[in-house]
Amino acid sequence: MSADACLIAPLTMPKVNISGLLMLYLVRLTLCLRQIYAKCLPVLLYSTEACRILVRDKRSPEFTVNRSMMKLFRTCSANIVQDCLKFFRLLPIGNVIDIRTARFLENFIINENYVCRLFVRNAKCSLDKIFSMYSDTIQVVSTRNLRSVISDMCFG
Repeated sequence: MSADACLIAPLTMPKVNISGLLMLYLVRLTLCLRQIYAKCLPVLLYSTEACRILVRDKRSPEFTVNRSMMKLFRTCSANIVQDCLKFFRLLPIGNVIDIRTARFLENFIINENYVCRLFVRNAKCSLDKIFSMYSDTIQVVSTRNLRSVISDMCFG
C-alpha cells in the first residue's frame, strides 16, 4: 500500500450506538433495583410487619438501603439517591413498611384462628392508625388503596 493510499483511506471507527448503550445500562440498573426491592427487602423487613416498631427502627433499614443505593449509583448525596428512587418509581422504605404492616393486619383481621380473634380490635385500631396517616383527602379503606395513595404522594 502506498503512502497516497493511506492518506486517502478514511479512518474507520467502529460504530458505537451511545443511546443503545445508555438504554442497556438503564435496563440493567432497573432490573437490579427491582431485584433488590423484590428479593432483598422482604428479608430485611420480615419482622417489621408483625412487630411494633419505633421511628428509629424504621430509619435503620432506610439507612441500609440508602447506603447500598449510594454505592450502586456511586454518589455520596442522599438527595441524588432519593431522586433516583423516584425516577425508578421505588417507594421509600418507611412507606414500604407501612404497606406491609397494613397487609399483615388485614390478613390478621380476617383470620379464623381463635387466638387471632382475641386481638382483632387491636389490629383494627392499628390498621386505622396507618390509614389515617395517609388519608388527607382520600378515604383509605384497603391496602391496595393505601399503596396507590402512597404512590400518588411520592410520584405525583
